[in-house]
Amino acid sequence: MAGEDEYEQKYMGEGGIVFQSKAKAPALFHSIVLLPVVLTTMILGIVSLATAAPAALMFAALPSLLITVPIWLLFSVLRATVTPTHLHIQYGLFGPKIPLASIEEVTSVKYDWKKYGGFGIRRGRDGSWAYNMMGDQGRAMRIRWRDEKGREVVTLLSSPDPDALVAAVQKTKAAALPPKVRIAAAPPAEDVAEAERELDAELEAQRDEAASAARKEGR
Repeated sequence: MAGEDEYEQKYMGEGGIVFQSKAKAPALFHSIVLLPVVLTTMILGIVSLATAAPAALMFAALPSLLITVPIWLLFSVLRATVTPTHLHIQYGLFGPKIPLASIEEVTSVKYDWKKYGGFGIRRGRDGSWAYNMMGDQGRAMRIRWRDEKGREVVTLLSSPDPDALVAAVQKTKAAALPPKVRIAAAPPAEDVAEAERELDAELEAQRDEAASAARKEGR
């Protein structure tokens, strides 16, 4: 497990981080998001120099920067953090905080991104939710859990190593379960019968002894 960053420690690590997974966006994602901003800025710079336009023209790119750069920063990493009590999923600022006690099943799966119509935060036709990252090669963890109202929810989560993430959730969930109460096994029937016979013999001997003492006193 790679070391968790400051964000995870502060916002996703209450009770301590047991395991964390990060799916990072590939170079293609950065190109798609940032290229329009770079081109817009270059074009405005060329136009302002060629036509002696006011320098304020460059500020026309500012709204695009203010919108695009935060989106780029937020959605560059898909985080999953396992704590002693919860599984946190965050893509940008969004994602569920799933109590381990509510998880009914976790499995490592291969999925088809086209089923969800793309990457990001997507809802499938079957009602499941996918938090998937471009370039994840179809690797994910499938989580079946119950929400606060008891409804079944299925969540798909991209991960560089879904098997390790599944194992971490299963191990942490098992460790959080209350210890099992051991009930002593009943002794075999033969032992019970033998103990009863010994008790009857002891009681019979006590009765005989008491009767003998009474006879001696009556003489």
